[in-house]
Amino acid sequence: MGTIVCTFHAGTISKDGVRGLEREIRRVYREELGQSARVLWCELPAGQAFTAGRASDVTYLMVEAEDGVDAARRERALHALGAAVASGAQIPIERVMLTVADKSVFARFLGAYRDRIRRRSRLWFWTTTAIGLARSRRRDGYLAIRANL
Repeated sequence: MGTIVCTFHAGTISKDGVRGLEREIRRVYREELGQSARVLWCELPAGQAFTAGRASDVTYLMVEAEDGVDAARRERALHALGAAVASGAQIPIERVMLTVADKSVFARFLGAYRDRIRRRSRLWFWTTTAIGLARSRRRDGYLAIRANL
């Protein structure tokens, strides 16, 4: 099973929209990369993302793929996922940024994310993250991680 981390800006996608978009992203992932995926959503509060000194409105997906996926298959997945996100979120394709990263690269990314948390705070961090994921699944119907923790 692969993982997709989808970061979007507060107010750009409704909860119903996120649930529908997740179904579509998971469908495209299964068709293009041949396996199921879990999607983690991260909603950025207003004023917390910038590009070139201006507020950013880019929706970003980091998509995990098996190591060594050939370039043609990776490109098809990029195009299909980008189109699904643009359509589902009702945003221009130019406002979608995707990375289809090998599983090993994805693991290094998550490891760097984990390592930024002080060792003595990790238990608290992961416990509150797990509780937050369970709450979001029950309340909203999808897994959401908080941008600010």
